[in-house]
Amino acid sequence: MDEISTYLKFGRTALVAAVEGLSQRELTEIPIYETWTVKDVLAHIVGWNRRVLAILPLILDDQANAIPGVE
Repeated sequence: MDEISTYLKFGRTALVAAVEGLSQRELTEIPIYETWTVKDVLAHIVGWNRRVLAILPLILDDQANAIPGVE
């Protein structure tokens, strides 16, 4: 778990560093992937983080088969 925690902290730090200093326009108006802006990508990451936190207890209890699908 320590290794995973360290890896996640590194990723979060790198992500914050990548978007720090961007203007409001750069965050919300300029597409960076198809029609997605930086804001859209960050919202997507937050959504998946919430899902992972919700299902992590099932994974740790070896009940991954009980994880609901994503629509």
